Amino acid sequence: MPVAVRAAGGLVVLALASAVACDGGAGILVEDSTNVLVEGNTIFDNDLDVTADEWWDGGIWLDGGRDVTIRNNVFRNNRGPGIEFSDEDIQRPRGYVLENNISTGNYFGSYI
Repeated sequence: MPVAVRAAGGLVVLALASAVACDGGAGILVEDSTNVLVEGNTIFDNDLDVTADEWWDGGIWLDGGRDVTIRNNVFRNNRGPGIEFSDEDIQRPRGYVLENNISTGNYFGSYI
């Protein structure tokens, strides 16, 4: 699956002050990671990728993990959710903090 920025199983992950656009899948994928900060990004025009498994992509996809902070980002015009939450591998995500994000013009604002 195409992803512009991917963090899988990381212990400390940062995505700061970037523009993430026009990807053929999720703009940012954070998967089963711990101590994540995604801050100050503009994430836009990423493509919806619905497969036979009905996976959704869009601005940012948070799958599992813990202690994830998503702060001061703009999610716009993604052909999928601006922010998606899931738990595919039953990791029991916890400690998610979302602060001062803007989600506009996406297929969904957020998708759980």
